[in-house]
Amino acid sequence: MAPRFCVPATRRILAADGGAAVRAVVTGATGLIGRELTRQLLVRGDDVIPVSRNGGSLPAGPRVQAVDLERASMPRELLAGVDTLYHLAGVAHQQAREARYQRLNVDATVTLAREALSAGVRTFVFVSSVKAMGPARDERPRDESDLSHCVDAYGASKRAAEAALCELLDGGPMRLVIIRPALVYGGPLRGNLRWMRLAARLGLPRPPERGGRSMIGLADLVDLLCRLPREPWSDDAASSPLIVTDGECYSSQRIHDSMRIAGGRSPRRGRGSLVFWWLAALGLDVLLRQRPGTHFRKLFGWERYTSRRLLALGDWRPRETLESTVGGETGAPR
Repeated sequence: MAPRFCVPATRRILAADGGAAVRAVVTGATGLIGRELTRQLLVRGDDVIPVSRNGGSLPAGPRVQAVDLERASMPRELLAGVDTLYHLAGVAHQQAREARYQRLNVDATVTLAREALSAGVRTFVFVSSVKAMGPARDERPRDESDLSHCVDAYGASKRAAEAALCELLDGGPMRLVIIRPALVYGGPLRGNLRWMRLAARLGLPRPPERGGRSMIGLADLVDLLCRLPREPWSDDAASSPLIVTDGECYSSQRIHDSMRIAGGRSPRRGRGSLVFWWLAALGLDVLLRQRPGTHFRKLFGWERYTSRRLLALGDWRPRETLESTVGGETGAPR
């Protein structure tokens, strides 16, 4: 029997925008992106089945179904009558063993796609990452075809999952849409954004104007995901990844200035010594037991991407920048 909060498969209702309501499953529903995606789908009048490893509840909406995809299959009743499956669950940027990235990010993803295909799900949306493209070779913005060898298990697992899904679903009845978001801001601060806010609060010297990276706002990313089931152009995007950014380039200096302004301070004049920031980054490497140079490359290297292909497909456009959201908590790794 389907959960009580699901609308029966034979019944179609109107969403808030006047179109037919979409029935969607969201895995990873208690994560930052999954939580906001679930909320926005419900606001738009869609039927949502949120799923996470441990289940639980969200501030509003249906109870989260507990399914550990690493060890169990998705119950078939949860996929009955589903139009779109959003797959966000996986091991993110934590220090996990390579075998676990393979089990959850690759094997469980392919198993879930097979189950969705068997259940008649119409669209499988896989939220991958720009990390699947490997590290940048230079400062030029990269498109979807500009790949390099993945040097970390997370990125390699995302690329392997993309390839396996394309092989499984190519030419079949279930449409595959692969989304590669850049670093996501708009939620609790994590990673280098958190360290940059701390640096701004401590009054550390302004970083040099060097390097830059692409990012995407949480609200803009979720807006795109909500649109996918109803967008006719998403057929053209089937099985070919789409990069999602806000079109801006964020240097550490720009991020530092934003954090100071958000804290009620004006940006510092001038720039700090590159040697100072190299030593500060090395301290983070030691503190977090990472390879020397890791944080310096993240802070002052290049990681730029272009959403040109996505923008050419339809009318979705990003509306946020880091500066427009930094008054709240910012930053979630993707």
